[in-house]
Amino acid sequence: MASIELPIRASRSLAAILIGLGLAAGAAVWVAGLDWRLQLGLSMVVLAVAATVARRQLVPRWRWLRIDESRLELIDSAGRRHEGRLIGDAFVSPLFLGLRYRLSGRFLPASLGVFRCQTDSRAFRRVTVALRHGRS
Repeated sequence: MASIELPIRASRSLAAILIGLGLAAGAAVWVAGLDWRLQLGLSMVVLAVAATVARRQLVPRWRWLRIDESRLELIDSAGRRHEGRLIGDAFVSPLFLGLRYRLSGRFLPASLGVFRCQTDSRAFRRVTVALRHGRS
């Protein structure tokens, strides 16, 4: 498999969807008929998680992804380059790409998910096709 590259950008639309889902989940806690203190606590947790996930979509940790065979190169938002290895097979769908990797010098593996709306459509398609057909 040849080297494939994927620029990653912020996605306002995905962040808005996640905030909307968080607000709906927070409202569902209040409709459930629980004690008001439990409702308040649960809704705060739900909204905090939704805000954190939406922030990750607005300010992605990684700005660039390059895959060459099982080698992985990531460039973070500060412009620093990180190298590692892919672990296992990638999860590839028309809307989402999921990867497991281990950075050099790190013991624990990590995951990276990229939605199609976070990158150029052509680049996303090239990466997903290459991962489907180029790796076993």
